[in-house]
Amino acid sequence: MSAFRFGVYELDVEAGELRKGRTRIRLREQPFRLLLTLIEHAGLVVTREQIRRRLWPDGTFVEFDRAINKAVSELRDVLGDSASAPRFIETLSKRGYRFVCSVERTPPRALPAKEGDLQSDAHVACTIGRYLWNRRTVADLCSSIRYFDLGLEAESRCAVAYAGLADANLVLGIWGLQSPDTAFDLARRAAIRALELDPNLADAHTSLAEVFKDYDWNWALAERHFRHALALKPGYATAHQWYAQLLATLGRYPEAVWHIEQARRADPVSPAINAYLPAIYLAGRQHERALREARRAVSLEPYSPLAHWQLGRAYLFSDQAQHAVTALNRAAALTASATMWDAELCFAYARAGDRAAAMRLLSALVDRAQHDYVSPYDLAVAFSGIGDRASALDYLEQAVDQRIMRIIGVGDPEFDDLRADPRFTRLTARLCLPSAPMTGPSSSIVQSPDAGSD
Repeated sequence: MSAFRFGVYELDVEAGELRKGRTRIRLREQPFRLLLTLIEHAGLVVTREQIRRRLWPDGTFVEFDRAINKAVSELRDVLGDSASAPRFIETLSKRGYRFVCSVERTPPRALPAKEGDLQSDAHVACTIGRYLWNRRTVADLCSSIRYFDLGLEAESRCAVAYAGLADANLVLGIWGLQSPDTAFDLARRAAIRALELDPNLADAHTSLAEVFKDYDWNWALAERHFRHALALKPGYATAHQWYAQLLATLGRYPEAVWHIEQARRADPVSPAINAYLPAIYLAGRQHERALREARRAVSLEPYSPLAHWQLGRAYLFSDQAQHAVTALNRAAALTASATMWDAELCFAYARAGDRAAAMRLLSALVDRAQHDYVSPYDLAVAFSGIGDRASALDYLEQAVDQRIMRIIGVGDPEFDDLRADPRFTRLTARLCLPSAPMTGPSSSIVQSPDAGSD
């Protein structure tokens, strides 16, 4: 079910919102997930160990008892509840917690007419899959695939589930957790299948646009599908976010800012979108604005590894390399190992003057590449950080040859020191990208781009 009602409150799982009547109540991610866990087990005892496993994936470093107590306390404050006379959350000493208020499960939102009358199990699975996908941790991303598969087991013609699978594989490819050939082929096939089932599904047009952008580097076709998706669903936050990246890649900075801000307006509590805002401002070399947005993202979701990663990047290019090291270490601690974290951390250590730490990380990345997949783009970031320009360019060229998605971010400040090299100019020419860094407008708000242009 997409929503739960209890007392005067409604918890909308799909939207990730707690509402009291028409008022939306701000709730951090951990208390939100705690509330969802308790409601799903209403009337039953939920142990602290069950809560720990639900709220923090394996590999997360946190003082669990203190963090659980804080989440329970925040939740009680929001609900106006009392530990001594609970109306919602009852504490059972040395056992856990129990949700004691009656809960009504509301029907799921209607899916597109051409989806067909899906079984509730398919809708539930897709809703949970999207929730996990939006979390943007490695563990949650992998879990989302299982739920989209469950959606297809319940309803084999579920276009929404195929679009979800496409997006999950896209992120695997973007993060370098799977080879681009594999990840983007799976994403393409899933997106095409979704469109066969529902040609007007904006989610699937967005997924296919991302394949055209990230793997095919067909900028015109990608833009066409992004624009079509937004015509079908103007408030689709993910379409605005990914279109913003395309526009920034092409040097169309004012349009990129407008679309990323539209993404935030459409989904102001999304960890992924709030974490990505600093990247757009860094691409335009608006370092102070990037740092403000990164701090805001971490404040909204302290457990988002992407938010801490972008905070580290914002510190790095605001000449605060030591703060960058701290933020990037925090990002790595909040999620399973991903080479993109280690590469950026290597860069930060080098810029902070700790070359020994940088070389240890670089050596580990090179060794890992002997037996596991390591994106050459990540190796390029690391070598650029230590000042080995020739090796950085070697790996960037490999990234182009292997069609690594993140090569479209070659305009980012990590590679500013390489721009004068003729090899860099030739590389960007192969991608039909601008070789010079962008400079953004001084204002933070720009006018909407002309919706009538092609």
